[in-house]
Amino acid sequence: MARNPVRLRQEFYLDPEFGFNCFQQWQTDMLWHDHAFFEIAVILTGQCHHKTLSEKRKLRRGDLIFMNIEEPHAYQMEQPVELVNLL
Repeated sequence: MARNPVRLRQEFYLDPEFGFNCFQQWQTDMLWHDHAFFEIAVILTGQCHHKTLSEKRKLRRGDLIFMNIEEPHAYQMEQPVELVNLL
């Protein structure tokens, strides 16, 4: 499953005028996915596990993560997570 991640479309997330986007959202469990842009996420509330091909990390309020281009990853919720994404 992790070897065939869903590719999230750049056009949906990035503002073509600026080349980046920042938004706040409630995160739910997600299938394996990757994208052709960097992602920085700050966890505002809740806790989850963030999984990559090489590790699984517990995230909670105040944690910051950085995802590289085309790095498959997924979220597994323990409590609903509110986060801010910078793409």
